Amino acid sequence: MKKSGLFVSLLLLLAACNQQDSPAAETPADTTSRPGKLSTTPAKDCYAWIKGKDSIYFSLELGTGIRNGRLVYAWAEKDRNEGVWKGTMDENVLAGWYTFNSEGRQSVRQVAWKVVDNSLWPASGPVKQQQDTFYFSDPVHLQFDSAQAWQQVPCDR
Repeated sequence: MKKSGLFVSLLLLLAACNQQDSPAAETPADTTSRPGKLSTTPAKDCYAWIKGKDSIYFSLELGTGIRNGRLVYAWAEKDRNEGVWKGTMDENVLAGWYTFNSEGRQSVRQVAWKVVDNSLWPASGPVKQQQDTFYFSDPVHLQFDSAQAWQQVPCDR
């Protein structure tokens, strides 16, 4: 009995393997989105500023609420510093905290930009320091520099 059951199973397996689908029987590819198949890579915008041998690159995850980004300052005559940025968007001002390593030390700096079309205008203003953290002493009166605007670029880095 065991041999005949095994034999029948093998015959069914061979028959299934040798079956050819007709072109009419093919089902079209499913192009609908399915729950649970969301991209794990968040959408982002990227900005750059380049002057001579100095450059800045900022990749910003899009979304609402708290936003995250990666920021790299590459100065020709100074140590490069790179780190993470966390902040929020309030009307047309993007503001938050940049945590980075430079010269072997971790530091935190408050940074802000005015969003104008496809560019970011960096903020400047009086800064205070408390231990390893630098912050704007008067954030209400920041100046935004259109001459130093960071331009939107493709996110290929």
